Amino acid sequence: ETGALCEPFACALQAVVELTVIKPGDVVVVSGPGPIGLLCAMLAKAHGAQVVVLGTPGDATRLAAARQLGADHVVDVETGDAKAVVADLTQGYGADVVIECAGAEASAALCLDLVRKMGRYTQVGLFGNRVTVDLDKVVVKQVHFQGSMCHTWETWEHTMRFLGKGLIDLRPLITRRLPLGQWEEGFQGVLAKRDLKVLLFPEE
Repeated sequence: ETGALCEPFACALQAVVELTVIKPGDVVVVSGPGPIGLLCAMLAKAHGAQVVVLGTPGDATRLAAARQLGADHVVDVETGDAKAVVADLTQGYGADVVIECAGAEASAALCLDLVRKMGRYTQVGLFGNRVTVDLDKVVVKQVHFQGSMCHTWETWEHTMRFLGKGLIDLRPLITRRLPLGQWEEGFQGVLAKRDLKVLLFPEE
C-alpha cells in the first residue's frame, strides 16, 4: 500500500525537501488539503515546522484529516481568519514558507499575503488557466518564488530512502480500498472530496 503512494509522495518530496528550505521551528502554510497538500504538510512537520493547513468549506473532511496527520492548525478560509492565525504564530512577521497546492487564484493571492519578507513561496498546484496575482508583493517582500512539478530520478532515490527508514506512514491517506471493478465508485468518492486516496486492487 505504501508503494502505491510512492509517486505522489515523490512529487511532494521534491517540492518540500529538495526545493524548499524548511528549518526546524519555521511556520509553514500549506494551502489546499488534497493528497499532495497533505503530503507536503506531513513532510514539513517531519522537518520540525509548525504547520498551518488552509482549505475551504468543501474541504471539511480533508481539514479534519490534516489535523489527524499532524497539522498544528487548520483553517477554513471562509469562516476563519488565516491572516490572524499566522500573525499570532509569527508575532506579525508572516509565514516563513507558503506552499500553494490548491491551484486556485484566491489561494495564491492569500499565500502572497501570508508569506513574510524574505520568505519562501513554492507553487505546486496547477491552475489550468491564466491567473492574475500581484507579483509586486514578490518584489517588495523579496520573496523566493519557485514552482515544483513532478520529480527527478534523484527524487525517486530520495523517496525510497525516506520511506525505507519509516519516517512517514503514507497508509492513513488511503481512505477506501475497493476491487478494480468498482473503480468508478472510487473516482466519485475522490471527486466529491469524501476520500483522499482510494486503493484499487485486482479481483481474483
